[in-house]
Amino acid sequence: MNKSLVVIDTKVAHYQSLLGGVNPDTEIVIIPTEVDGVEYLTQQTASRIHLVSHGSPGCLYLGNSELNLGNIVTYASQLRTWKVKELVIYGCRVASGEIGEEFINQLHQLTGALIAASSTVMGNSAKGGNWELEVTRGEVNASIAFSPEVAQAYTGILETIVVDILGDEEDGVSLGDAINRANSLPGRDMIFFDESLNGGTITLAVGETLTITDDLTIEGLGADMITIDGNGADVFEINDGLEDNTISVAIANISIVNGNTSIDNQEELTLIESIVSSNRTGIFSSGTLSILDSEIDRNIATGIGINGGTLSLTNSTLSNTTGPTGTGIDSIDATLTITNSTISNSHNGITSNSGTVNLTDSNVINNRFIGITSSAGEVSIANSNVSNNRFNGIFSSGTLSLENSTVLNTIRNNPNVPATGIFNSGTLNLENSRVSGTQGTGIFSRDAVNVTNSTVSGNTGVGIFSRDTISLISSTVSGNSNGGIDSSGTLSLINSTVSGNTAETGGGIAIGIDGRLSVINSTITQNQAEEGQGSGIAAVNAENIEIANSIIAGNVFTDIDFVEGENVFTSLGGNLIGLGNATEVFTGDRDQVAVEDPKLGVLEDNGGPTSTHLPLVDSPAIDTGINDLASSDRDQRGIPRITNSRVDIGAVEFTAEEVSDNIGSDADDTIEGSDGNDTLQGLAGNDSLTVSDGNDSLQGASGDDTLIGGTGDDTLNGGNGVNILVGDSGNDTLISGIGNDNLTGGTGDDTLNGGNGVNILLGDSGNDTLISGIGEDNLTGGTGDDSLNGGGARDVLLGGPGNDTLIGGIGNDNLRGGRGMDRFQFNSVGDGRDNIADFDPMEDLITVFSSGFGGDLLPGVLPEEGFMAVSRFRDLDDSFSLGFVYATETGRLAYIDTMNPAVAMQIPLTAIATLRDQPELAASNIMIV
Repeated sequence: MNKSLVVIDTKVAHYQSLLGGVNPDTEIVIIPTEVDGVEYLTQQTASRIHLVSHGSPGCLYLGNSELNLGNIVTYASQLRTWKVKELVIYGCRVASGEIGEEFINQLHQLTGALIAASSTVMGNSAKGGNWELEVTRGEVNASIAFSPEVAQAYTGILETIVVDILGDEEDGVSLGDAINRANSLPGRDMIFFDESLNGGTITLAVGETLTITDDLTIEGLGADMITIDGNGADVFEINDGLEDNTISVAIANISIVNGNTSIDNQEELTLIESIVSSNRTGIFSSGTLSILDSEIDRNIATGIGINGGTLSLTNSTLSNTTGPTGTGIDSIDATLTITNSTISNSHNGITSNSGTVNLTDSNVINNRFIGITSSAGEVSIANSNVSNNRFNGIFSSGTLSLENSTVLNTIRNNPNVPATGIFNSGTLNLENSRVSGTQGTGIFSRDAVNVTNSTVSGNTGVGIFSRDTISLISSTVSGNSNGGIDSSGTLSLINSTVSGNTAETGGGIAIGIDGRLSVINSTITQNQAEEGQGSGIAAVNAENIEIANSIIAGNVFTDIDFVEGENVFTSLGGNLIGLGNATEVFTGDRDQVAVEDPKLGVLEDNGGPTSTHLPLVDSPAIDTGINDLASSDRDQRGIPRITNSRVDIGAVEFTAEEVSDNIGSDADDTIEGSDGNDTLQGLAGNDSLTVSDGNDSLQGASGDDTLIGGTGDDTLNGGNGVNILVGDSGNDTLISGIGNDNLTGGTGDDTLNGGNGVNILLGDSGNDTLISGIGEDNLTGGTGDDSLNGGGARDVLLGGPGNDTLIGGIGNDNLRGGRGMDRFQFNSVGDGRDNIADFDPMEDLITVFSSGFGGDLLPGVLPEEGFMAVSRFRDLDDSFSLGFVYATETGRLAYIDTMNPAVAMQIPLTAIATLRDQPELAASNIMIV
């Protein structure tokens, strides 16, 4: 075998230019960067190998590994299997000095190969290089593999610079020495760290900055193995000083800490698998910045600052920017591309001024003020989560687009300032997305809002507020506590559902002065106006309202009213209308008026991207609309319209496949399922629905029903009456309706959801999740490790035996953990003052979400300085400005945060709980998350 092989490591700069000078009879193999180069070479077979890689005395850099005197014994068994007769090594100075000579000797002994190597710099002569192989072992042919023309034209060198000391001693190469050497050599250079520096810290001299002026790669030993301490100064400056030239720098596998700015980049920088922590500014860039698989953590003013240029953040985390107004990413006139990354626990997550933000597969969570801020730019969010931020989830004054994304649980800034999930002053496009759980308004917009296949639900303020244009297509607005939609602009609903919202006036939709509304094939039901008018739709001096093929019925009190001004409602026909002073105009073709019960199922997943109300089998909405008015050939779920001869009224088309023998009548029915997966549906009577095995679905309607699950994973929906739901065994889901229901989970890991009434929820055995509804509910976890979540009223939560989590939520709730190690969780400082009956300091914890309590406390066990015990609150020292205050005589626990100079951000002393029997509470009993 006389096969020759040229093996080239991909880290060699411009290696492609060498390939054209290789003899056509010689095979070429490239070593990828992600593999162990020695193992890769072991797989190759050739009599003569030309090995082209970076080197240093006694060391070869191959793929993601090194071969050197320290580890050559580790690779001995593999090296002995090499069948090579001649090994020609092109790495710079590999054979230099005693270390280099010994390395060549051992490599010769282990492989048995004849060897030629260099003790000088290999490569371009202008950089001090040559192509001479001065050191040999045996009678080896030392001619190079490349033609003279290609070798002479090669612009790089194969030298690596090795840092072997932590300080600036005369004997050795410091990091500063290495960078100065690299700057002096034209072309890309590589800096490595000697393995003897593992676990070491390089501390820069006071005021010292490492300036990089040429193409360079710095390869560390690992972010947890080599640290550069800036000692309060800027650590790296990347700038060649030439406006018409851009240098390229890569830094990998290091930690940079305690600098003023860890890296000031004015060129092109790639940061890989590194940590940037505890600097005033993590990274500042006015050039091109790429960050991969890295952590930017606990910097003070800014994690990453961008002024012009671009940022690409991939597979990375940016967290805990600690300054009072610290921002994760702060950019001006820049393009940000963030992929599979998390930005969390800063004052502001992302701030973009006049730039572009592209967020994909990422999280912006738990920030103390605003998740994402964009001024006069564009923001595109896909497959991402913006949640548990304070004040605003997203604040945008440009174009904002969300697709397959969520904006969840945006928390009040302080007890007197409501939050906003999305505050938008430009065009907002929401597709296949959800805005839910805001302690305030879900969407507040001053410009156009386009919502498609999306959900706006469970916000304590209005779901959507706009004075401009709102378009809802195949979307659901539900369960908002200050109205579903409030509009004085132009509002259009097509194939959409507005359900379960409450407000003083216009529970579902309020149309204000000069407002216009168009409703086509939509369902507006189960909303409530507390003042009694316009629970479905209320017009207040509106200009024009047109309704077609829609259900506006089944709301609490009246359904459709003009509260002020004239009756501007117009019927285009095919409507199902309940009660109200605007009903007189509904005399069009196929209109049905004074329908108090539209006979709809509960709001749930009936297929499609959003929850809907499926018409029951005897609903007057079925096959009674006007075909020519149908807004689309699909309903809200995406199912074809007009399955029979005539379109259904409302957002959902009832199909023949949804009819079953297991559907009751208006009488009192008893329906029993069979073996397998059953769907049972009661109607208007007081029904009894029972199943055995299988994963079954049981749905009550308007009567007082009893639903009993079986051995499978069942779903039980109570409907509108006073119901009893029992899950039995299996992991069941029990959903209460409007009435006062009694829910029992059974033996599995169950989920129980309270509805609008005053409900009793019992998890029974298993690890259950109990979620209160709007009313004053009683939640008992039973045995197991349960999670109990209070709603917006005064609830009673009893954990029972097991390690339970009790979350009172909004309102003054009564909590008892029971036996076990329990957690009493507080999400926001303004949620109310809960009574805890049995807090045991030896076992239990109080868990607090930092983002809901000002965000100035870092995650972990509360430090001692964050806790103050006094006899009564009046004894509190004015110097205590951040943390928890416990009044030992009364058992009351309060929180204060007045350290922030911004008055709007301050939280006065606010009681959050009273602990019965005044247990001895300490900082160690409080956990910040």
